[in-house]
Amino acid sequence: SVAKLSRANALYAVRNVSTVSIYELDTGSSGSLDATWNTPDVDFDDTASFKRLMRYFVHVKPPTATTTMTVRVCADGASIGSDYTITLGTTGSHSLTERVGQAVAGPYKQFLRLRFTWTGQMTMYGYKMYGDVRSDSVPQR
Repeated sequence: SVAKLSRANALYAVRNVSTVSIYELDTGSSGSLDATWNTPDVDFDDTASFKRLMRYFVHVKPPTATTTMTVRVCADGASIGSDYTITLGTTGSHSLTERVGQAVAGPYKQFLRLRFTWTGQMTMYGYKMYGDVRSDSVPQR
């Protein structure tokens, strides 16, 4: 076995607690991981206003095998609507996927969050959210 002598800015995951299998992510390891990523609560720089998620993008490094990612939309800490399923193929060096946010009409909330889950070998580079922000305050002159 090889010991890592220095610590890089890397993300590590525990694959199997009973055998203490630890993987450094994004190094080409052959281990498949159960991954979950929660975004922070997003308020679009306006905490007091109410929002709806209109659209979101997911940017990933294509996985080594076709992978299904599940996306859950949360508002004010609670799941809303149904989970979205995205199937990611193995071709190319980058994959950018776009989805409609809240497909069903629903109430506007103060904080929005996305929860991504998948099993496999995939690197998630980032996400982007677009929201409709509504303010009931009196306009300032």
